[in-house]
Amino acid sequence: MNQHDREFLEEMMQERMTRIYAVDHSKRKNDIQRFTALEEKLNHALTLLPEEQVKSVRQYIEYLFQQDAEKEVFFYRNGLLDG
Repeated sequence: MNQHDREFLEEMMQERMTRIYAVDHSKRKNDIQRFTALEEKLNHALTLLPEEQVKSVRQYIEYLFQQDAEKEVFFYRNGLLDG
């Protein structure tokens, strides 16, 4: 591969990475806004529950996050971007 081809490929890869980052970044920003709204609703709902039920809900949420983290590690270790 000559220098011109190498420069062309590097430029194409950089352009593609910039576009993907821009799309991913805006998606993440929207995800954060939705998550924040859901978290506010959850916190409001938890204030209406007795302490024992709040503990149960929080344990369930922790369980769900743990399951998601385990799946992410599994697919990462297998070289996949997502499940």
